[in-house]
Amino acid sequence: LNNHYNPNPAKLYDGHSLFLDKLKDNKKFEESEQKLLMTITLDAYNRIFTWMENEAQDEKVKHDLHEVKEQMNKLTEHYFSSKHADLKKYVTELLAIKENDPLTQSKAIFELKSVYNKAANLGTHSADNHRRRRQAKI
Repeated sequence: LNNHYNPNPAKLYDGHSLFLDKLKDNKKFEESEQKLLMTITLDAYNRIFTWMENEAQDEKVKHDLHEVKEQMNKLTEHYFSSKHADLKKYVTELLAIKENDPLTQSKAIFELKSVYNKAANLGTHSADNHRRRRQAKI
């Protein structure tokens, strides 16, 4: 694939990587969060390669892209929980919410109390766990 696409090094090395910068900083995340980020990254690769495969004229390139996608899909299925895919789907849906839609705004107000309480409970639970861990170290 590198030989076929032969990217221009000047364009590649603009100081910003596509994925690597985000992945090298993942030490600040817990393992489950790292796995979620990797699932999303692999999904992005899948979308990129699917587009490239559909656009490719050369059958060998199409085949190679398909093979790479298959290997990445096997990796995703084997190592990463299906919960990550569900979570990614949910996050995508949340990011697609149209803030300026009156119906969305009404629903948001209607659900606010429940969502706020759940968020507060999660925050309290997280703080309690943090305190317990700290006390256990003493």
